[in-house]
Amino acid sequence: MSLEKIISKIEKDAEKEIAEINERIKVKKEELIKKTEKKAELKRNKIINRGKKEAELEKQRIISSSNVEAKRKILNKKDQLIMKVISEISKKIVEDKKIYQSLLRKLIDEAKMEDYEILVREEDRDMVKEYNIAEESIKEPGVIIRKKDQTLTIDNRIEKVIKRKEKDLRVGIAKILFESE
Repeated sequence: MSLEKIISKIEKDAEKEIAEINERIKVKKEELIKKTEKKAELKRNKIINRGKKEAELEKQRIISSSNVEAKRKILNKKDQLIMKVISEISKKIVEDKKIYQSLLRKLIDEAKMEDYEILVREEDRDMVKEYNIAEESIKEPGVIIRKKDQTLTIDNRIEKVIKRKEKDLRVGIAKILFESE
């Protein structure tokens, strides 16, 4: 074979080998791109799923917080309503002279104290004139019962009685107002 043919054959073989190498590089490059794209897609999906989970948790936290806030506001409104009812009951008791007189007598009799005197408002003296009324008077509705030697005093002014029985009053009023809930 002549030198030219040998060179030509070497060039053809080299070109063929270069073409094969280029083809293998192209195939490897495509495989690497596909593999990288697949990894990127998996990573992307992981990030999206983590974001969705975090968004769902945040949504649940906001809903829970809103529910707690709504319940707190409802309880505050109920409490305000109960306090308003207690206040109105106090006023009605004092305004209705027959009920008020009966209550005063009951509060005095329940004290079961000997050698006592009572303090009432000036305008209430006629309602309890059969009891031993002290010379001093009080300004609030109700009665203060005390031993004459002042060793024992029972403060049964309406405001104080309600304060002492407030827990029971609240429970009873709540049952009446909110029993359907």
